[in-house]
Amino acid sequence: MPKDMKIYVPDMQRPCLSAVDIEELKLRADGIILDVDNVTSAFGRDYIPPENMTWFQRLRETNLRRCLATMNPRPTHIKGILTQIGEMDVVFGKLLKPLLAIDYAIGKIGLDPSQIIVVNDLYVVLAYAKTLGCQTIKVEPFLTNEDRGFRHHVTRLIHFYESRFILPRILLIQAQQSLKPNIPVS
Repeated sequence: MPKDMKIYVPDMQRPCLSAVDIEELKLRADGIILDVDNVTSAFGRDYIPPENMTWFQRLRETNLRRCLATMNPRPTHIKGILTQIGEMDVVFGKLLKPLLAIDYAIGKIGLDPSQIIVVNDLYVVLAYAKTLGCQTIKVEPFLTNEDRGFRHHVTRLIHFYESRFILPRILLIQAQQSLKPNIPVS
């Protein structure tokens, strides 16, 4: 566990993807990297729920450069998603090196990382994105899907680890930050 836990504190937190304000995205960044599993759709599903579909339709109307990133090395599970949302760059992680999907997505978007927002459900992925210089939004994962599979169980294990060891420290950091006096610098 890193000594400086502040890297795990996301820039923003939202309950779900459809709660992410697109107007705010346009003010903060020129590009967005969206996770597929547990953010865009439920794990392993090849369709987007209606509330996220409406969000994607609004996103399409912006000039934001966008890329889907999945840590899953199997591309077959998102063909239906691409059919729904239309043309969008997609990058895939490599087995045992899933975080490389974030690096690949930054390269696809072609912007400085500081101009990119990464939306994900895993604190560890968001922490990695922050080390690269990206802005981050944490959304709560879809946990209703009971599909079996290696990635699903690994993701659930990561969520368990994060909720027990990382989240309490993040909440403490956020509480300490809110207690600091707001003294203007002259």
